[in-house]
Amino acid sequence: MTDIRKIPIGIQSFEDLRVKNFLYVDKTSYVAQLASLNNLRDISMLPEYDAV
Repeated sequence: MTDIRKIPIGIQSFEDLRVKNFLYVDKTSYVAQLASLNNLRDISMLPEYDAV
């Protein structure tokens, strides 16, 4: 049987995420990529970003 994790909607505490077994996806690697962008048009090229 698969371990099903809850989606942490409205959870503000990282401790709650870990202790209460919420789903957590670390996107830290995207911070450097965002910081190096020269304009907002490039942000829409990121994989998980939905362009407006």
